[in-house]
Amino acid sequence: MGITGLFPLIRKHAPHAIEVVPLQSLSGLRIGLDMSIFVHKFWNAAISGIARDAKVKAELFDDGQCDLVPIRTPLSTAESLQEIKRTPVVSMIKQLTRIMDLGVRPVCVFDGKPPKSKEECLAVRHADISQDVDGNLLLHLTRDIALSTLGKEMMAADDDGAVATPSKKLCVDPEVWSNIKEYVALSGIPYVKSNGEADPQLAAQCKAGIIDAVWSEDADLLTFGTPVLYCKYDSKTDNITRIELSKVLSGLELNQDEFVDLCILLGCDYSPKIKGIGPVGAYRHIKEKRRIEQVILAPKVKVGGDFRYETAREEFAQIRILAPHSRGLFDPTLMRSFFDLKGYSPRDRDQACKILARMQKSE
Repeated sequence: MGITGLFPLIRKHAPHAIEVVPLQSLSGLRIGLDMSIFVHKFWNAAISGIARDAKVKAELFDDGQCDLVPIRTPLSTAESLQEIKRTPVVSMIKQLTRIMDLGVRPVCVFDGKPPKSKEECLAVRHADISQDVDGNLLLHLTRDIALSTLGKEMMAADDDGAVATPSKKLCVDPEVWSNIKEYVALSGIPYVKSNGEADPQLAAQCKAGIIDAVWSEDADLLTFGTPVLYCKYDSKTDNITRIELSKVLSGLELNQDEFVDLCILLGCDYSPKIKGIGPVGAYRHIKEKRRIEQVILAPKVKVGGDFRYETAREEFAQIRILAPHSRGLFDPTLMRSFFDLKGYSPRDRDQACKILARMQKSE
């Protein structure tokens, strides 16, 4: 989820911290990739793409589960399931091939086990794929995710007043993760298996100078202290946004501890926010009071019992042990076998092998 409303605040109060640059400008840099962000994006696109390509109206119905809403689309189940699982893997391979072709030196960082404080947040990010008795594809999604992923026009009318929330993510099929990790291991691209979440590991590696910057759409990379964050890549212009943390802090006139408190008030994954405080109010409170302890003393601030700002602070401030980089040895024969076995395009296979061989020679 990241930090609710942080990017607009930065644009307003610290515009000098944001720079739109050509993707080519990352050439030669060691860029840590938040793999969860990339894979979830491609997975979401695969699911919505399959449903939309069917050119039919999916049926929204209640199967008696209070938190899940199945979406039934009359598609060939076997074909659709394979396509959904294949598409995000191919998209990830193409993304890596593209940036390596530009001279970017990626480091793929994968999530480990999330902290307990994030369990409540992750509970709403659920999706499952199965089939019904007629052989139709059945997507079990939370109601709000179903609306945001497939769109209202793809579904029957919904009377519960659900609001679309595009920031929520669907759980990626384990087979997709397995294939992506297998490709990375075979490619010779450095990768990291985090002990916990990828975000703090990426931030720690960037602060230590092991990588030059991080590429992610999660604003909380800044909250963890990432010095340089790349985000919001625009494929049409081939530009990407660069955000420098030191300039963010100077523009907001906050130190890092105060910035962390601002992010907690805005809304983060580790604690529910205080109801009634939006981005403008959160920034005003922190500028005036500097710390949350003082903010919650204000007469008009009503704090719920589930507001766990101290737990959130601990997560953002915890010193992370740097995970070692792993790296397989690129073998063209093994890579070609991987592509052929998975049924991926020979053209994508040849392009990937060409770029990986060139990368191997340059190091």
